[in-house]
Amino acid sequence: MADNSQPLARFGSKPHADFPRIGTAANKNTFWAEVREAQRQVQDTLNNTGMAVLTDCGEEANIHSHSKDRVGLRLALLTRNMVYGETTLSCRRPRLQTAEKDGNLMRLTFIDTGSALSLKPEPDSAFELCEPNGNYVPATATLSDGKLLVSAKGIDAPQHVRYGWKQWFVPTLFNAERLPASPFCR
Repeated sequence: MADNSQPLARFGSKPHADFPRIGTAANKNTFWAEVREAQRQVQDTLNNTGMAVLTDCGEEANIHSHSKDRVGLRLALLTRNMVYGETTLSCRRPRLQTAEKDGNLMRLTFIDTGSALSLKPEPDSAFELCEPNGNYVPATATLSDGKLLVSAKGIDAPQHVRYGWKQWFVPTLFNAERLPASPFCR
């Protein structure tokens, strides 16, 4: 008989699974971003792998997407490209290629942009810039000649840039085919 005082034994009594809040005070809000980054690194390292980014399909308190059709479509696009050889099909999300300091902003270039990059306007930006002291502050992003320019008020010499580096965020960066970019920190 199961011991119902143990967390795993009680798991089935909840209406949904809670997101883990793992880590120290310094990183507890970035656990899922770090998991997504590890998944991206595996996909970039191993041959014959793909990654369907689903950050625009979920909800803050529920890891299971209600948009099963979007999940299936993205996996089908990868399958059509990788298994059936439809090489002209846009099936991958925009991936950060370079992040260069340019005065008071960061200039980002991407690969797998499909026909173009697209920014969705949202009141809360998912972009952040790192100050010289190591603190990240909210930043704004604009598109210019196919590159993404990220800046923040008061930062004259940004050190790093990150996007979606939170437990949960509203994605704003897509390719024109509506595939969301995966979170990154550079």
